[in-house]
Amino acid sequence: MKRKTLNRIVFFCLVLSLPLMAAGGGEHGGHHFDWTEFAAKCVNVTLFFGVLGFLIKKPLTEFFVNRRKQIVDALTLAEESNKQAKQRLDEIGQKMAGIEAEVEQILADARRQAEEEKINIAKKAEAEAEQIVAQAKEDVDAMRRDAARTLKVFVTDLAMAEAEKVIKSSMTDADRQKLFVEFSERLEAKS
Repeated sequence: MKRKTLNRIVFFCLVLSLPLMAAGGGEHGGHHFDWTEFAAKCVNVTLFFGVLGFLIKKPLTEFFVNRRKQIVDALTLAEESNKQAKQRLDEIGQKMAGIEAEVEQILADARRQAEEEKINIAKKAEAEAEQIVAQAKEDVDAMRRDAARTLKVFVTDLAMAEAEKVIKSSMTDADRQKLFVEFSERLEAKS
């Protein structure tokens, strides 16, 4: 591998130096190509790039090795982060599905309880209404009986007062004596 790299460097130096040497050969009035000068320049360029390659090979190799390691580490970290993010996303998705199901269950329970409460309230209201109606009927009946009794007592008192007035004004002493005797006889007959 070193030999292959060295051959590439030499070839590269030659290709670069040919145009430079051709441009500098016009001093003697003709186009004369000097092979010794060309060889010396090739050796100089080869030495220059050889020394340069020798000096920067280790740091350059270390740089690329470190850079490659950093890239591999970054890719590994990115893959791990991506896996963790996907796992977390799946967990959140499962929780969200669970939450949605739980919310639906809570809403269904709330609706059911509200319906039950509505039915219970309606039953209680109906029972209370029936109780109020029954109590009102009892109160009305009691008030009617009290009113009838009060009216009966009032009418009786009034009738007696009127009868007493009529009797006092139309009864004579003889009528009173006769009434007293009849009352006494009835009393004796009963005893």
